[in-house]
Amino acid sequence: MLLDVEALKRSLGATAGIDPEGLFARLDGDLGKLVLRRVYADARDRDLDRAALHRSGAEVVDVPANPEERGCSAAVRIVVDALELCYTKRGIGTMVLVASSVQMLPLVAKLQQNGVTVIGLGGADADLQVRGQCDRFIDLGG
Repeated sequence: MLLDVEALKRSLGATAGIDPEGLFARLDGDLGKLVLRRVYADARDRDLDRAALHRSGAEVVDVPANPEERGCSAAVRIVVDALELCYTKRGIGTMVLVASSVQMLPLVAKLQQNGVTVIGLGGADADLQVRGQCDRFIDLGG
């Protein structure tokens, strides 16, 4: 699972709280054991319980939350990490992505071309193209 905290917050609405531990537990129940949990978040985010993330087996990758600093930093890192996993870990058959933006469509397509099932996560406002392209889309907003 590759989770961009800021993208998920935007997808769910700015007032929505994010509970990555609860999300991991829910997805473990729905999808089976998540073997990789990588969370892309700002190290300065005081609302994110990094210790709890580490206890749940998540690797935290620091990306700035400030739009001027952030740019597409998390998206680029997710693309690179997903493709690296796809090409170096041939046993991975399913990848879970926060994929509510159309900018993730080329990644979804490339993973699928390589035989990887893609499960997208996002809120109710996730783009319809993304929902349609993913093999499965889980709406976390409702």
